[in-house]
Amino acid sequence: MTRDAVFAIGFTAALAAGGCAGGVPDGPPAIRYGEAACEACRMLVSEPRFAAAARASDGEPLVFDSIGCLLRYEQARAVVVRHRWVHDYETGQWVDAAEAWFVHSRDLMTPMGDGVVALADQARAEALAAGHRGRILRFGALPRLLEGGMMETAQEGP
Repeated sequence: MTRDAVFAIGFTAALAAGGCAGGVPDGPPAIRYGEAACEACRMLVSEPRFAAAARASDGEPLVFDSIGCLLRYEQARAVVVRHRWVHDYETGQWVDAAEAWFVHSRDLMTPMGDGVVALADQARAEALAAGHRGRILRFGALPRLLEGGMMETAQEGP
């Protein structure tokens, strides 16, 4: 076997082992749906389209059953997060939270009753918001929803 082949096999094995231990170190952590507990509320993370994830400044993977739980965890723990991801509500694909478009609506049934979902593009977010009497936000505006108590009452009456 050539030296390059040995290197390629070793490199591939290292990547595979890293993937089993919690995802790519700079990407969203792997979530075992139905087994992993939310860092904030301790409920099982069971629905990928609502799940959120983060990496703390020390690289620790953090998983959440909802976007609201991610926000409450950061607020309560004053943890330094270096990166956040959310799932696209319609496609289930991971999206960088800083690039996502968020829809907040009392009509959206979400874990913990937050009424907040993420989408990868603005046009789909606008369509979802229009169909659910919602509003569109970027990630930086979400903490104000939490502070104003709007996420806790998202599924109460009008």
